[in-house]
Amino acid sequence: MNRTAFFIATGSELINFKVNQYAPLFSEKLKDHGIHLKGEITVGDDLADIKKALIFALKNYGLIISCGGLGPTFDDLTRRAFSEVLGIKLVRSKKIASFLKRKYRLAALPPNMTDQRLVMKGAELFQNDNGTAFGQAVSAKGRTIILLPGPRNEWEPMWGKSVKKFLAGKFRSKKTGSERFKIADMKEMEVQKILNPLMERHKNAGYTVLAGPNICEFSFRTAEKKQALKIKKEIQRALREKIYGYGTETLEGNLGKALRKRGKTLAAAESCTGGLLSSLITDVPGSSDYFKGGVNAYSNAAKMEVLGVKKATLKKSGSVSVECASEMAERARTLFKTDYAVSVTGIAGPGGGTPQKPVGLVYFGLASEGGTLVFKKNFRGGRKFIKNCSANTALFLALKLIKCGEGVRRKA
Repeated sequence: MNRTAFFIATGSELINFKVNQYAPLFSEKLKDHGIHLKGEITVGDDLADIKKALIFALKNYGLIISCGGLGPTFDDLTRRAFSEVLGIKLVRSKKIASFLKRKYRLAALPPNMTDQRLVMKGAELFQNDNGTAFGQAVSAKGRTIILLPGPRNEWEPMWGKSVKKFLAGKFRSKKTGSERFKIADMKEMEVQKILNPLMERHKNAGYTVLAGPNICEFSFRTAEKKQALKIKKEIQRALREKIYGYGTETLEGNLGKALRKRGKTLAAAESCTGGLLSSLITDVPGSSDYFKGGVNAYSNAAKMEVLGVKKATLKKSGSVSVECASEMAERARTLFKTDYAVSVTGIAGPGGGTPQKPVGLVYFGLASEGGTLVFKKNFRGGRKFIKNCSANTALFLALKLIKCGEGVRRKA
C-alpha cells in the first residue's frame, strides 16, 4: 500500500497575502496512520492550476488531501477541478441540503448556498459543524482523495470526528515509530553536531532539524516501533535538559503546566521584549490561574517609577546589566506577590549597541523565594529575531528553574 501523501492548498489569498501553515498540522495527524506527507503545493483560485496540481499528485502519492475552495462563491473551484480530473460526476446531495436547512432554519436553500450540496458521486461525506462546506472523500485511479474546507476551525473538528476514522479504515494501522523533540537554548548546528552521529547508526530512519529563535525541533521517523523507542532514549540521553517537550507542546504551555502542577505563581518584567513574553504566557487558556501580571518597563523612567529599580543601579551599571535584570525580577515578584518572577532586559537593535554591550546582548533575571539568578545571552540577527529569542529563552529558563529547583547563583 502506498502510504505517501500530498497536500494541495487552494486559495489566491494564500499566494497574495496569507501564509499556508497547514502542512505541518496534516503531517502530524497522518503519522497516526503510518502515512508520510511527502510534499505540498499552494495554488490560486484558478481551475487549470488546481487541475495540474491534482494530476501531479495522482502520479506519485497514495493519498491526496485538498484544503480550500469548497465555499459558495464564484472562485471556489476545487470541487469542479477534482471532478473533471477524476472523471467523477458532481451530484446534489439531499443529505447536505437537509442538514443545512435544519442548521440555519431555512425552508429552502438561498441561491448562494445551493452549490454547497454538490459532491462527487459516491463520496463519503464529512459533516461540517462550523460552516456550510461538507468534506468528502473518494477513491479513484488507485488513490484516496480527501477534500476539506479551508478554515481550520471547520476542518480540524471534522478530522477528529470523521476523517480519522475514515483513514483508519483505508490505511490499516502500521507499527511505525516517530517522535518530535522540542529543544531550547541550542542552535541548529549544535543539535546536528550531537545527533547526526547518533542517527547515522540507524540507517533506515529519516530525520530533520527545524531551527527557530533559540529553539529547535528535531523529528525522526522509522518503520520499526521498537527502533523508534531506542532512538528516543538515545536522544534523551544526548540532549538531556535541553528538551522541553514533544510533539505539539510549547514552551509557554509547559511552563504553565509546571506552575499549575506545583500550585505556584509567576510575574514578568520586560524591557527589550516589549510585552512579547507576557503575550506568549497568556496565549495559554487558563493562564490567569498562575500568571498574575507583567510590567512592560521599556524606558528607564518606567523601570524606576513602576518597578522601583534604583536610580543608582541604572546610573552605575545601565539598564542592560546583571544588576538591572536582578532588580527588575525582584521588584516584579514583590509587586505582584508571586512565587516566581522573570525579567528581560537587552539591546534588540539595530542601533544602541556598543563594543562593551553589543546588539543582541540580553540579561535574564529569575527571582524566587530562594534568591535571584541572572543569565546572560548574546543573540545574532534582526530586531524581531532577537526579541523572539529573548522571549523563548526567558520561558525556557523559568521552566528549568521551576522544574529543577536550581540553587541560587548569579551567572553573567
